[in-house]
Amino acid sequence: MDDRPTTNTADPVLRQLLEATHEGFWHIDVEGLTIDVNPAMCAILGRPREDILGRTIFDFVDATNLAIFRDQMQRREHGITGSYEIALQRPDGTHVSCINNATPVLDENGTRVSSIGLWTEITDIKDRQKSLEQTTEAAEHAADEARQLRATLESQVQSRTTELLLANDALRNSQEHYRLLSDLSPDAVFVHADGKIIFANPEMLRLMEADSIDEILGIPVTTIVASEDLERTSEARQRLSEGKSHSGLLDVKYQTLRGNVVEVDTFASQTTWENQDAFLIVARDISARKQLEQQLRQAQRLEAVGQLTGGIAHDVNNLLAVIQGNTEFLADEIGEDNEMVRSILRASQRGAELTQRLLAFSRQQQLKPKSLDLSSLVEGLHQLLSRTLGERIDVRLSTDENLWPATADPGQVENVIVNLAINARDAMPDGGTLTISCRNAVIDQMSAMHHADAQVGEFAVLSVRDTGTGMSEDVKSRIFEPFFTTKEFGKGSGLGLSMAYGFVRQSGGHITIDSEPGAGTEISLHLPRAHSDAEEGSAQNDQDLLRGRGEHILVVEDDDEVRALVTVTLESLGYKVTNVPTAEQGLAMLQQGRADLILSDVVLPGEMSGPDLLRAARAIHPEVGALLMSGYPADADGITEYPILRKPFQRTQLAQRVREALSPRDATEHVA
Repeated sequence: MDDRPTTNTADPVLRQLLEATHEGFWHIDVEGLTIDVNPAMCAILGRPREDILGRTIFDFVDATNLAIFRDQMQRREHGITGSYEIALQRPDGTHVSCINNATPVLDENGTRVSSIGLWTEITDIKDRQKSLEQTTEAAEHAADEARQLRATLESQVQSRTTELLLANDALRNSQEHYRLLSDLSPDAVFVHADGKIIFANPEMLRLMEADSIDEILGIPVTTIVASEDLERTSEARQRLSEGKSHSGLLDVKYQTLRGNVVEVDTFASQTTWENQDAFLIVARDISARKQLEQQLRQAQRLEAVGQLTGGIAHDVNNLLAVIQGNTEFLADEIGEDNEMVRSILRASQRGAELTQRLLAFSRQQQLKPKSLDLSSLVEGLHQLLSRTLGERIDVRLSTDENLWPATADPGQVENVIVNLAINARDAMPDGGTLTISCRNAVIDQMSAMHHADAQVGEFAVLSVRDTGTGMSEDVKSRIFEPFFTTKEFGKGSGLGLSMAYGFVRQSGGHITIDSEPGAGTEISLHLPRAHSDAEEGSAQNDQDLLRGRGEHILVVEDDDEVRALVTVTLESLGYKVTNVPTAEQGLAMLQQGRADLILSDVVLPGEMSGPDLLRAARAIHPEVGALLMSGYPADADGITEYPILRKPFQRTQLAQRVREALSPRDATEHVA
């Protein structure tokens, strides 16, 4: 027979409560020897109860955490309580992180005889956040999971509350154990009778921002419920009074004693408390979850808009390629000095810049990231910004010492700073202060959970803060959408912030906004810390127009007008050209003859893409040159084996890239 001491469970209701709770219950003596555990604690440790009883708690604490744990136990001996994170080791060698809330048990002389701890396993939801960002389908799947989780929570809370009701009389005889469980509960628990609160646990004090229990006891329960939810909570109490066993899970807003509003999930049951009819309420703070859900919905909306704008930019790039190319031919005929020709070229160039901004928002632009000193870049822009913003705007710079270098495209960072500065100027029509600051930031897992776009890591942060009019919540929720603007018609395109959003996200960072009406706005760019000075990408050299020497080029492009334009342009440069609309037709032609170079669009109708055609062609003619073209950068993601020409392109760019693709080969071997 096992003669070891166990927790006093003579009270069957208390034992039932310990068996049903989802928090791990661990009772140890002064030497750390296990006296009792509940099923939830066994599940956390991944061990049966008989494998835990009689062993010390130190056998299960991860070795790297032993010093922390012993220090916390020493603090308990001196009466210092609180919660802390600790890692436990499972039989398979894995670790589980838990929050431990422990309280000493004292005898009648005030001497500690044992300790009771409640252990809560920490759940990491980062992977779900990341998957929710990526696609609308994933968001719907996550919503289904959330509904299932809500149903499960309702069932668990209902079961827990029912157990509390059944154990009401027994709990009176076990007041000390009840106090310990209530004090360590992660949920706010309170009781009200005759409309006034008569009991509240420590978590309720924290939720209500109360300094002491005296601030809570005796206040009308209606004073903590937001006005818009009073009717619903009153109806729930009425149903309970009419005999319903519980209220069901209610999502309501509470107003704290300091005037702040928190959102909670509440569950209510009718009970008897100190010989009077009362209502027992269990409330869980879901404000952070609600905020995260809102961020995820906004991220999903921006993702959908980004896909749409990227597709539009692809089609527009094809149109601009045709307009720009034919205009260059027109200039050859009537002269480059013709005003109409120059106007068309300027318009096509502005159109190309617009598509670049759309691609920036959809995170599909070409970036040239490098190790960047934000402090030097900002200082270099100081004089420009001061002149641009005018005398009524005081531009101030602030940089932390030992600022980390950032990984970003410097040109894009400059564009973002200028855009943000101009927006700030417009928000301060009577003048004000614009502060540009740079600092270091480390985003840990807990911090990242509060922002849907955030990643864990080290960041160099560039913040632009103004003292202007600020933004409402509605404006903040839409501020990154393309073409959304609060300015008058003709005063802004609405693409500045959307471009900044796409650029920062494509660079591996994220943007945060802190703004309230009348309190100004601060927009912070979190850019990944650079760990090397290596620069990605290469600058394009301006060269004279390079002509062909009769080489044979196979052009594969499904857009008829683009195909015709590329053909005419290459022929004007001295090349022999064959053009087809599909990869299958191109491959058939290569099986009958040869070409010196294949110039193909990335995405083609049919089963074969441009890269597929090039691989098949080189299996037949290994020496054939290869060059891809694309107006939609997302289509070219991951293609590294072949050079890519971006649409729309000028005739000089086409000539240069074709010569570069042919240069490794001996041009004398071509077949005319």
